Formats: sequence, C-alpha cells, structure tokens
Amino acid sequence: MSDGTPLPSLSHAGPANTLVGAAYVKLRHDIVQGRLPPGSRLRVEHLKDDYGVGAGTLREALALLVSDAL
Repeated sequence: MSDGTPLPSLSHAGPANTLVGAAYVKLRHDIVQGRLPPGSRLRVEHLKDDYGVGAGTLREALALLVSDAL
C-alpha cells in the first residue's frame, strides 16, 4: 500500500508477500476505502495494469475476495 502500512499476513490467502496475497490486500483495501465502488464491474483486463500483476494472479485474488463476500 502506498501509505506505508505493512501488509498483514493472510491465513487463507497465504502470506501477503506472495503476488496473490499482495493483490488481495490491495484490492480489499481499495474496496473498503471506496476506491472501487460497490456494484462496479471489476474487469481483469483493466485491473491487472492498475495492480501490476498478471491476469491469473488477479483472478485468484478476486476469487478470495468473493469467498470473503466482498
């Protein structure tokens, strides 16, 4: 995260220092902070560039967010 906050460990997503874990934390933060509005379509082809990860990594992070009801 750009605010200097360390990335927490994620028991179900693996450590936050993995690509999937880091993408999950960043996406979750942006959802909770309202940067990704409720009901908006999260398109992998756009988000992968914004978050600097590949499509597969982003899909895994999004699947974790779905399992968290986000």
